Amino acid sequence: MAHFHSLTIKSVDKVTDSSVAITFDIPENLKEQFSFKAGQYITLKTTINGEHIRRDYSICASQNSGNVTVAVKAVENGTFSVYANTTLKAGDVLEVAEPNGRFVFEANAAKTRTIAAFAAGSGITPVLSIAKTLLEEEPFSNFILVYGNKTLADAMFVDELLQLKNNTITVFMRILYTVSLKKQMLYLDVLKKAQ
Repeated sequence: MAHFHSLTIKSVDKVTDSSVAITFDIPENLKEQFSFKAGQYITLKTTINGEHIRRDYSICASQNSGNVTVAVKAVENGTFSVYANTTLKAGDVLEVAEPNGRFVFEANAAKTRTIAAFAAGSGITPVLSIAKTLLEEEPFSNFILVYGNKTLADAMFVDELLQLKNNTITVFMRILYTVSLKKQMLYLDVLKKAQ
């Protein structure tokens, strides 16, 4: 059974027009309970309009950053996701369960390896944690990322990913935009028919 703690939100930062990154203030006496492995998630619990809500969100910070940050993308009729994007602010308190999950990456500074990841949309959050941790802990390892999104405006953490890519020679990244790609392919198809 999950063990919840009342945590204060340190910051709520806009990531895209429809998503936010929420960073929690972890008190000194809970630092050990909230240490995590890259790829793990936390469960958030609150009451919205009399309804008890629980949602799981992957941690997107590196495990050595000292931060517990999750990203929440607003989805249509998503009670918590819309609330997080429109109402939550620094200083608010949520019930937060200790990190959990088995989709984890364990870094080993003695290793040199290549890690490849495929992510789409908000699925980038655990992968971002893994990428940051790999690059901090295994400086000679390579990270390959294929990241799909409908459009550039929908892509979460693009600037942060590009910064990771530009700051190291061991990151190879391809970001795909499916709506843009469809338009481009449609345009090419029209050109072929016109010839």
